[in-house]
Amino acid sequence: MRQHKHRFFGTTIVGAKGQVVIPKEAREAMNLTQGEKLLVFGGRGHMIGFMKLDGARRVLKAMSDHFDKLKNLVEDDNE
Repeated sequence: MRQHKHRFFGTTIVGAKGQVVIPKEAREAMNLTQGEKLLVFGGRGHMIGFMKLDGARRVLKAMSDHFDKLKNLVEDDNE
């Protein structure tokens, strides 16, 4: 079983062009490489986050599979 760790990697500053630098420790922990695409999301005007695009695809696929199973259960119950 994989252990999930939530970590605080420090702070960064928004530059004049809206760019931020992801701290080196965070890049290394997440195995980020130059040119890698990230999904950017936020919530309630207080949070912004990044997720590797390939990770987002895996999450969406898993969610889709679960919804398909749920849909089948609901449809089977109506018969």
